[in-house]
Amino acid sequence: MWTFWATALQTHRDPMTDQRNYLNAYAANGDQPLSEAALAAFLPPKSPGSTVPNDSG
Repeated sequence: MWTFWATALQTHRDPMTDQRNYLNAYAANGDQPLSEAALAAFLPPKSPGSTVPNDSG
């Protein structure tokens, strides 16, 4: 949870809103892990030139 909140704060996002949205998406998905495409909405943007998916730099 700490990593989730710290990343949200570093990317100037509201961690409470992100957490609520993630948990709602998880519940709507039948309490199953989200697909990579759905999970991407909750990850920081990929840095230009990065070879690591969704690397915040």
